[in-house]
Amino acid sequence: MDGQVLDAAVAVEWIEATTGFTVTEVKKQARWRPLYFVRAMDDGGGVHELVLRASRDPERKAKFGIAGRFTIAHEALILEALQGSDVKVPEFYGFHEPTQSILMGRINGTANIQFLQDKQFQARLKLEYFENIARLHRLDIEKIGLTSKLAPLRTDEDIALDYLRTGEEELTAFGPLDYPEPLLAASRAWLRRNVPAPLRGVSLVQGDSGPAQFMFDETGITAIIDWETGHFGDPFHDLGVVRLRNLMYPMGHLTPGYRRYEEVSGFRLDPAIIKYYTVLVTTFNICAFVRQMQRPRETSGGETGRNDASLQMIASNIRNRRALSEALLEALDAPVPAVEVPVRAEDARFHDTLLDRLAFKHLPTAKDSLERADLFQSFALAESLRRQAWIGRECREGEMADMAEALGTRARDYMDGLRRLEELGSRGDDASVLRVARASAKMVTRQFMLLEPIIRVDRWDDGADAEPPPRPEPHWSEQKREFGPYLPRLDF
Repeated sequence: MDGQVLDAAVAVEWIEATTGFTVTEVKKQARWRPLYFVRAMDDGGGVHELVLRASRDPERKAKFGIAGRFTIAHEALILEALQGSDVKVPEFYGFHEPTQSILMGRINGTANIQFLQDKQFQARLKLEYFENIARLHRLDIEKIGLTSKLAPLRTDEDIALDYLRTGEEELTAFGPLDYPEPLLAASRAWLRRNVPAPLRGVSLVQGDSGPAQFMFDETGITAIIDWETGHFGDPFHDLGVVRLRNLMYPMGHLTPGYRRYEEVSGFRLDPAIIKYYTVLVTTFNICAFVRQMQRPRETSGGETGRNDASLQMIASNIRNRRALSEALLEALDAPVPAVEVPVRAEDARFHDTLLDRLAFKHLPTAKDSLERADLFQSFALAESLRRQAWIGRECREGEMADMAEALGTRARDYMDGLRRLEELGSRGDDASVLRVARASAKMVTRQFMLLEPIIRVDRWDDGADAEPPPRPEPHWSEQKREFGPYLPRLDF
């Protein structure tokens, strides 16, 4: 085992004492979070496949914000409470306090619903997932034994904003941010002015719900996984999150799933409230990344881009910003503006040479899938740098024009434009938020153009044997085209 996270002898001794089994094999998995597959044998010779999931912060240094609240110990509480319920979850064996590790049964199957070629089976799994979420939301929170362990919610504002407040702690914990965040300012102000009434009461929600958060095999769903951000809240919170995860791990049109949820839960769907929580959870997601994006050298171990996770944060950040701007426009019943890709204006021959060396010299020498996956990240980063060389100047000029349209006058410089947009968004009224959301939608789409190669590489931590994304043709940007909407709108 990885000695920086777990002591092998201590962990094995605890597993055997907890289960009564004899551990025969432990294998560390290639994941962003420490994860181990454990094989053990009982006295009768039966083999048991287990999973030991360790904490990212084993010393529990974080005392606030997301890492301070949504710990692996928190996940263990929820997983234990759901044992024997109508919700399919992994078997819980125990939680090891000294190493902050959960021991649970290993689940058959995969989480990669987005790669299924059988679309009928994919649609069936989608309905089954929504059924499980509906059953989760119908659980009596008093009977599952969590009311004394999770934060109580007493007001409409608490029910809506409790989760967001945890994310907002990331914005202020280390002093003021280095540069303005107009989109966040607008969404946070708008959310506080539009708190919905909790018509459904309070439920236990998964928190980070949707595709890739459940395991399945040929028989159907085998377990709902990842309960780390579970909490008490409005059940429609989960219905908002599903929309965002469906952008990254598409499992098809969501309306049939929502309708099945309505049938099983008995909760009448309210599109306006689902739109509200789409804005809220996306705002939370961006809060989680703000410090890393503004000060990457201080928050990623001193080396920007030192591992796959930092590139994943870049991709997740830009996805969430694009989704948030469009979610605000949807909530305000406004269209998403189209953005035209600028034509190539600069030469990038050195970037071409770098990409050729990566593709034809280094990738073929990779010794295994993990090394190859690491090179894929470098390939994607180099391709994004080439796009920056091609059209970066034009994209920045486009952003200045986007801000001028929202503000009525051209800003002195880029930072002045962000500051003035932030002041506008902080008002929170629909008209001001609409202006900021429209400008942000166009600005972040231009940034999306530049970072698209990084965003396209979606197998970040499993060492998958996939080919690198194809490079664009040399004259790709001389063909005018538009980037349209990113977040599919609700149609009910």
